[in-house]
Amino acid sequence: MQREYGIDYIRILLTFLVIVHHVTIVYGGAGGWYWKEAETTALYLVAFNTINQSFFMGFFFLLSGYFMRGSIEKKGTARFYKDRIIRLGVPLTVYFFIISPFTVAIADTASSASLFERTINVITRMEFEPGPLWFVQALLILTFAFGMIYRYFPNKVKSFSAVPRFPVIAAALIGIGFVTFIVRLFIPVGQTVAWLQLGYFPLYILLFIFGILAYPNQIVSTLTRNNVIPWVAISIVFICVLPFAMLYGVGEGAFEGGVNLNALFYALWEPFSACGIILGLLYVFNKKLNLPTKIGRFLSPLAYCIYIIHPPVVVAISLLLSDWVEIPLLKILANSGMSILACILVSYLILKIPRVSRVL
Repeated sequence: MQREYGIDYIRILLTFLVIVHHVTIVYGGAGGWYWKEAETTALYLVAFNTINQSFFMGFFFLLSGYFMRGSIEKKGTARFYKDRIIRLGVPLTVYFFIISPFTVAIADTASSASLFERTINVITRMEFEPGPLWFVQALLILTFAFGMIYRYFPNKVKSFSAVPRFPVIAAALIGIGFVTFIVRLFIPVGQTVAWLQLGYFPLYILLFIFGILAYPNQIVSTLTRNNVIPWVAISIVFICVLPFAMLYGVGEGAFEGGVNLNALFYALWEPFSACGIILGLLYVFNKKLNLPTKIGRFLSPLAYCIYIIHPPVVVAISLLLSDWVEIPLLKILANSGMSILACILVSYLILKIPRVSRVL
C-alpha cells in the first residue's frame, strides 16, 4: 500500500487543533481543563470549541479504525494485540500515573510547595485521570472489541465497495443523531463514566466503523468533488446556524441533554456539521496535498507524542503568559503558537531516547 501523506498531514493538523482547542478553554472556551485564566465563557470561543468538538475527535476515531483494519490484516490478532497494548497501554499508563499528576501540580499555583512536592502530593492523594488520553483509553476498548470480532467472526467484517451514496450517509447521520439524543437523556454532555463522555460516543463509534469499512478498497482515496461538495455546503449551513441557536435557542431546555428541542437540535447538528468538514479535509489533503514534504516527514512521527505531552506544556505556557495584559484573541494566538513549538521540541527530544520510538 502506498503511503497516504495526506492522512499524515491531517493527523498533524488535528493534533495541533487539539492544542488550540485546549488553549481556548484557558481564556473562556467551553470545556474542562487543568487551569483557566478566564472563569466566564466567551460566545465566539464556545462556538469555536463546539465546532471542533463536532468533528476533530471523531476524525481521530475514523483514522484509527482505518489503520487498525490494515494493521490486524497484516499482523494477525495476537501480534496486533501485543502492538496495541504497547502503543496504547504504555502511554496511557505513563500519563495516568505521572504526566497527569505533574500537570495538576503545575496548575496548583496556590501552593507554596515546590513543583516536585506538589506532584508527589497529587500522587499520594491518588488523584489520577487520563486527561486527553481518554481517547487512548477508548481506543483500547474499541481495539479489543474489534480484535475479537475479527478473530471469531471474520465474515462479519465487511467493507465498502464504493463511497456510500448521499441518501445512505444522510440516513446514517439522522439515525446517529437520534441515538445520541437518547443516550444524552441518561448521560448528558459534560457527565463522564470512567472518564469517558459517553454522550459523544455514538458519533465516535459510527466514524470508527466507517474507517474500518473504508480501508480494504481505500475508499478515502476515491472521494470525488461530487461526493464532497454537497456535504461541505450542508456543514457550512449548519455552522452558520450555530451562533443563532446558541444565542436564542430553538426551544426550551439544555443543549447538553434532556427531552427538549435544544438537546435534539444539538444531537442532530453535530453529525451534519462534522460530515462536510471531515469529507472536505479528506478530499483536499488526499487530492491536493498527498505528496511527501520535509516538514511532513519531520512532524508526522512526532504527532502522537505531541498529543500525549501537550497538557503540561499548555498549562505551563498559560501560566507564563498570565501576567501579560492583552486581549484574549492575541493571548490565544501567542499561547497556541508557543505551545505548538514547545510540544514539537519536547517530543523531538523524547523520541531521541532509546526505544521510546517503539512505543510512540
